[in-house]
Amino acid sequence: MTKKLVPLKQGDLDGLCSIYATLNSIRYIIGESFMSVANDYDGAVQVFLSLFDENIVNLDVVLNGAEVDVVVNALIYLKKKIGNFDFKVLKRKENIFKLIDKGPVIIGFSGFDNHWTVITHYDDDYFYLFDSSRYTKFAIKDVVFNPKKREDEKICISTADIISVFSAKVA
Repeated sequence: MTKKLVPLKQGDLDGLCSIYATLNSIRYIIGESFMSVANDYDGAVQVFLSLFDENIVNLDVVLNGAEVDVVVNALIYLKKKIGNFDFKVLKRKENIFKLIDKGPVIIGFSGFDNHWTVITHYDDDYFYLFDSSRYTKFAIKDVVFNPKKREDEKICISTADIISVFSAKVA
């Protein structure tokens, strides 16, 4: 029996999920106007490529993924270029649920996968995602904040890898 062929997804060949999460968080806030700010699809591609021109993204990020400083530098640059949003890195004692109520939250996680994604909202059971890859939601019960060690079956999130992105009007 032949295996079913599945398409490649973001992350299969690159480590750019942090950049997709960054752009998706902004797009989630400003909606389709993200494309008009970027002038059109080609403009959005140019915004993406400008992150390479500014040396925010390099071959190491493409091949190995990024740490939180790359996401923050991309947000600083894109705020100057696009505007219409603000952001802040989570402080240890802040409540992630209150941050999500203000707007999307970029998270980097480890555990069963290493990935950056965007949480847009939640209910009693799930965090819902605006993701560049295959994830649509995470069960809240499977999320562990600041674990002492990686748990392969869980979604392990360090509070240092949480960035709240919100409309400039909410600031």
